[in-house]
Amino acid sequence: MSDLYSKQELNDFHSAIQSLKLYRRAELTEQQSNKLIIKDLYIDPLPNDSIFRSLLKPNTAFLVGRKGTGKSTIFQRVQYEILGEENKTSSYIDIKTIYESSQINASLLNKLEEMYHGFDRSQLEKALLYRSFIKELITEIKNQLKRELELNLVKKFSNFFTKSVDDLFKNLDNILISADDENFRSILGIKSISGSNTVTNDQTRTAKASVSGGYNGILPNISGNIEDKIEDKKKQTQNINFSDILIRHFNIKEYIRSLKTLLEKHKIRHLFIFIDDFSELPEDAMQVVVDTLLEPLNNWSDEFIKFKIAAYPNRIYYGKIDKTKIDECSLDSYKLYANGDSSKEISKGIDFTKRLLTTRIEHYCKKSAEHFFKGDTNVIWNTLYETTMGNPRILGYLLSFAYETNLIYQNKIDSISIQNASVRYFSEKIEDYFRINKFLHESFTEKSSIYGLKELLEHLILQAKKNATNEQDSFLKQVSKPAPASHFHINRNFDSVLSTLELNFFLTKCQERTDRDDKEVSVYCFNYGLCQKFKIPFGQPSNQPLYFIERVFDYSPLIQEYIKNNQEILCTKCNAVHEFSKLESIKMFEWLCPKCKTGVCKVVNLSKKYENMIKEVDESLLLPKTELGILQTLNSENRPLFAKDVAGELDCSYQLIGKRAVKLSQKGLIQREKNKKNRTEYEISELGKNSYFSENDKESLTVEE
Repeated sequence: MSDLYSKQELNDFHSAIQSLKLYRRAELTEQQSNKLIIKDLYIDPLPNDSIFRSLLKPNTAFLVGRKGTGKSTIFQRVQYEILGEENKTSSYIDIKTIYESSQINASLLNKLEEMYHGFDRSQLEKALLYRSFIKELITEIKNQLKRELELNLVKKFSNFFTKSVDDLFKNLDNILISADDENFRSILGIKSISGSNTVTNDQTRTAKASVSGGYNGILPNISGNIEDKIEDKKKQTQNINFSDILIRHFNIKEYIRSLKTLLEKHKIRHLFIFIDDFSELPEDAMQVVVDTLLEPLNNWSDEFIKFKIAAYPNRIYYGKIDKTKIDECSLDSYKLYANGDSSKEISKGIDFTKRLLTTRIEHYCKKSAEHFFKGDTNVIWNTLYETTMGNPRILGYLLSFAYETNLIYQNKIDSISIQNASVRYFSEKIEDYFRINKFLHESFTEKSSIYGLKELLEHLILQAKKNATNEQDSFLKQVSKPAPASHFHINRNFDSVLSTLELNFFLTKCQERTDRDDKEVSVYCFNYGLCQKFKIPFGQPSNQPLYFIERVFDYSPLIQEYIKNNQEILCTKCNAVHEFSKLESIKMFEWLCPKCKTGVCKVVNLSKKYENMIKEVDESLLLPKTELGILQTLNSENRPLFAKDVAGELDCSYQLIGKRAVKLSQKGLIQREKNKKNRTEYEISELGKNSYFSENDKESLTVEE
């Protein structure tokens, strides 16, 4: 009996689904010819390539979506199109990698500390870090642009052979050269004696400090306030405005002028700068980038420079960029397909999933997608959408798991195998978010905030399980048991409480509607794999489109109770804790701390349930986020991986993985071995497994009746 699939068919299918898992700037190319195939494979989430066409416009735009929603693929498609246009050029910036690679000049730090005693060392370190970061960012924009010119010299710039590309960029290089250590010390010195420097005396007056730039509801201002207590009870306060210093240090206006002069010679009317992974930056670094570089380049360049910025929902800082003059394209299903009819929204999501997968499989396999399916194909397409919510990368992972469990054993993929794959994906890629963050090298407050969300999620799951078997509610009495309970709704004011859980795929926002009491609510659904694991029936009765708007699915009281018991308002400077009842009054004063009058407040989640567990963690095991991510990836894959494979999981560069892996290897947490082709492979060690991934029920979601 012959096999159902040939070896070639299996290899082609594997290539197709691997292309869906590509991260960030991994380009879609033919394996043999290395030819770009992005134009052939690109599938827009909307009809008529609407997202793609929006980003082609000469407007600054934010492309907003969670990880794996295809932001980098859309960027790649737009850049490919720009290659063929005479009056446009572009530059792609991997901003997270640039930030991670920025280094502090230690000798300059020591000199600055000696010269300016009014500055706190930590603030000087930040100033130098941001200086390095902005310099690398400007350099990368220049290098990317230079590369574009070199690649297209004959095509676009054939009338300028008399000058080499290097000559054209000399002025830009000179601007960077002039931003030397002496220049930085000089500008910092001017700031140290400017009006932002005040000396106060308790007997005569009280110091007053303001927060420059305020607070946009998500991010605090970047300005740092440094206090130096004098013996005679005088107090010196020095406010470093990093953005102001860096704008002068790098002469941003001259940089814009030189850039325009350079490109206008070649009849370039628009420079598109693609910024990827913007929301992966720390909040203060995000503000420095916008205030120092993006906002001036966007607003001062007379419509010449336009940014295309990939960001996460609720993780965006706009600064003084005029929001009325920018576009914002969301890749969330509820915004893409919203029309008030949930069934139509789902059908549009299914259509995108079908178009996306069909195109990939037909290109790589020269077969229809249904060639690999078994059972009712409509059911399978519906299951693929429900398990992924139309996320291309998750779709790639689920089909990769189904490939391993079904196709290589000559069994077709059915809806059951997809459901099982969703449970595996949830357990290996999503649920470990809590386990690994226990070891995060952050403050107790930060880790407690993460575990506070774990508590909240457990309460939400428990309520869903109760609703599935609820015989008391008058509405659910009429529904056969177990009742669908995968969705719920909350007052829209509580969206921010769930934003981190949604960003990490525990939940997905599905709709914005009005409830039975005519109040604005958001409808959420649990991750499909989570529902499978905890036996929560997914979906809703087909004849009841308003099923999850019923009052029994209103989880607002549960959120309210959680806020009351687990949230507090903390000053990031003096660490004062304020009662949650003061939230609105603190908001009115731009989140200024009522106690110290200079610090910025923020809302933090606390976990009383897991407080002791967090405190018991051995401090020697604490690691930065990237290192923990490397360990988590190597543990879940349970096989040797190359740096680029780990980078693909963590959305970062393979160079960064290589650097951090050396540190982990020195601690004995991973093993680095050369394979037969002399390429370094990484594998988690027994010490790494035992230290970070020992079995412990407390680290998984625990839902107790």
